[in-house]
Amino acid sequence: MKLFEVILTYPKRRSAFVPSANQVTTHILNELRKHKGTYVFQEHEKRDAHQIHLGVHVKGASIVVLSGHFKLRLTRSLKHEELWYLTPTPHEEALFYSCGKFTIEAYDSHGQLIAKEKMIALPLTIPIEQYELLRTEIRDMMTMFEVNPSYFTGQDVSAERFDSPKLKLFFDQFMNDVHIVLTDFVFLERNAFNPYSTVNVLSRNIQHVLNHEYQILSLHHKQLRDELQTRQNTATLPRPGADHGMTAAINKKQAMLKESISRLTTNMNMLQHMLNNLHSIPYATSLLNDYGSDLEKFQLSLDPSEQEKKLMKSYQQIMNLFPQLSLNAKTLTHQMFESPRLFDIWALLKLYVECMKLQFVPRASIIERLLKHQNQYQHLNGMVMHFSHAKTQDRLIVVLSPKIVLDDKSVRQPDIVVSFKNTRKGSYNHHALDVSHLPYQNQHYSYLLRNHLIHSRKRYINDLTGTPFQMTSTTLVHSSFMQNWNVQLLEGETAYTHSHYHLTPDQTNSLRTYVKRILHQYNGNTNYCPACGSTQRGIAYPSEKRAYKWTYVCDCTETWVSHLCKKEGVTDYHTADEPENVRLLKYSSENYNPLSIETWDVHCPACNRDQSGNIHIQNIDGERIELQF
Repeated sequence: MKLFEVILTYPKRRSAFVPSANQVTTHILNELRKHKGTYVFQEHEKRDAHQIHLGVHVKGASIVVLSGHFKLRLTRSLKHEELWYLTPTPHEEALFYSCGKFTIEAYDSHGQLIAKEKMIALPLTIPIEQYELLRTEIRDMMTMFEVNPSYFTGQDVSAERFDSPKLKLFFDQFMNDVHIVLTDFVFLERNAFNPYSTVNVLSRNIQHVLNHEYQILSLHHKQLRDELQTRQNTATLPRPGADHGMTAAINKKQAMLKESISRLTTNMNMLQHMLNNLHSIPYATSLLNDYGSDLEKFQLSLDPSEQEKKLMKSYQQIMNLFPQLSLNAKTLTHQMFESPRLFDIWALLKLYVECMKLQFVPRASIIERLLKHQNQYQHLNGMVMHFSHAKTQDRLIVVLSPKIVLDDKSVRQPDIVVSFKNTRKGSYNHHALDVSHLPYQNQHYSYLLRNHLIHSRKRYINDLTGTPFQMTSTTLVHSSFMQNWNVQLLEGETAYTHSHYHLTPDQTNSLRTYVKRILHQYNGNTNYCPACGSTQRGIAYPSEKRAYKWTYVCDCTETWVSHLCKKEGVTDYHTADEPENVRLLKYSSENYNPLSIETWDVHCPACNRDQSGNIHIQNIDGERIELQF
């Protein structure tokens, strides 16, 4: 079986009916490229204005099926007898709507399986490098959930993930032992052409672990550099009113970020140096590149020499510095890697991490809950995870693809639902997240963004109103580089009801913004620190009785401000039929309201003004619209 890019052409239509299969002409282009032995299909690619489709070439097949979170039969080509193609559904904008793995199976006339291939389906906005980062982060989060869950409650992502001095010591010893083994005549004679020698297998395993750490540190490094740049830009804006220690906290925060970036840089340089040394080992380089993680299943020599025993000891010292998944958790992680919903699972785990960063602690072991759900249902749909705040006992509840059945038996199934329980008020509010992989930044798909937001409003706001599942907001998560945290689909609609934002492994700040908006904006719990989750008392301005602004400075050096939408704190901008005393939140980074260009201020979602009266209006993509007077 081989997979190809194909183009489908149709006769000129004389009616509004969709052409039947016997009217479609298939044109074979190139065989799909492979990544580590697996075919890769890039959604929404085009050649000469023609959409690329999936073609399967297989001999002797009577049925060809594509399986994932849905199952589809492929259509046989009339022009090429042994070619099958995936028929596009009318009015559908994508073949897969996923980022993950699918299976293609061919059966003969007796129903016997005769060929099988795996295929990675990627949206146009996620290259294969980002796909690998999704896998890397899933593995890392699963490991930390099981071995060291408290790692996520710390604020410093540059904190030592491993003992650097010991790693350097053990690695130098390992390389010295490798040199000794490679000069041993008996070893060389026995392993002259053996790609699975002790040296090669151990070197590969160490390289795999160090490369994983390097990728994680690289992501953290970029995250911190982006955050520092944002904070530096915001810090240059004038801050009217009393300081309340904000300047000192802002400067200290930036200094801490610079120090963290420096530590990460040092560790990344050390890991890169070690990886270079591993690649310099004879025979090892081609082995590492050709076989990847498959080498883990090869057995070491049953009769090692004394030099090899010393090598194994130094190897084990290195491996003991890094946490390892248990067998059950490793199996579950592999199942996640094979899922057609890899991106959704990654986003789910990242939401878990954001909850934990804000001191919302899981009420049960995440790994145990995931394992139990997977074993019981053979999938993770409907998986519920509760997180309770250590001090307030407020709760965040995250659910993957809950199946909501209405009175008419129709089903509503958001990709993720995040619920917040306010313990003091005894209230709940629910927020629906849908994941989309359409390239909305492309002019051919940009019009669909509004259509999909309207579709979400109908399914999750209108259809669920008056039910226990009534949604407070709907959000579209995508990998196109754009965002708008307050899309107005209807005039007079409540602010922040609809939004969309960008999310990829190298750009995850939006998740932080999303969670803190749930805490602050929808629930009024503005005393939660958006960085560490501790609770702080705001400093009222100009006085407790006449306050229109509250300033918060956390012990972790995070700063934020809550204020009412009034001109310089005095004049109300809103008319009688508009929301009164709109509460606005502004942050040193990751704001969900547009920032003012003159002062550290944000624009109101109801009247679009900042405190100076300047107006900011944005289009659905989040771009500013210049007003002409």
